Amino acid sequence: YVTICADNRQELFGNIKQEQMILNKYGEIIKICISDIPNRYPNAKLDTYVIMPNYVHVIIQIVGAGFSRPDNMINNKNYDHDNNNIINGRENPAPTLGQIIAKHPRIYCK
Repeated sequence: YVTICADNRQELFGNIKQEQMILNKYGEIIKICISDIPNRYPNAKLDTYVIMPNYVHVIIQIVGAGFSRPDNMINNKNYDHDNNNIINGRENPAPTLGQIIAKHPRIYCK
């Protein structure tokens, strides 16, 4: 379960009108990024999400994730940092929640 708040809790993602959330262009970008998580990470299942004017709630299930990652995994020369997986024929480990969140584009609304 992840909650991400907008900078200074600004209402950057849309407005609520007649008890309905109306996404603006930034809210639509967030919706696309969240919906794309299972495509980018086959071991991640998107349970549900809610986009509000100044925050986002997301529930993600990570199938096959262990309790911790070995420290040498990150420093391993066989680790492809850009694509978040092991190369040279080794199995792709399930991504951590931090890797999923960090790999998505940052949205700066000014």
